[in-house]
Amino acid sequence: MISESSRSFEVDCYELSEKILVQMLFSGAFVGERLDIFRYYVSQGAGREIEEAVLTRALMITSAEKN
Repeated sequence: MISESSRSFEVDCYELSEKILVQMLFSGAFVGERLDIFRYYVSQGAGREIEEAVLTRALMITSAEKN
């Protein structure tokens, strides 16, 4: 919804996606469409550091859920 809405208002979705991902990393809060946001961000040439941070965070969460 966030990404769809922003595109309809001609907002720079790449920059918005990056800001949402960084905010989720720092706050620990997640939006429901985080995977869609991440996929879009990567498809547009993601920044390496943020891409790695999001993947690392996902791995940490998955590992914690298994234990």
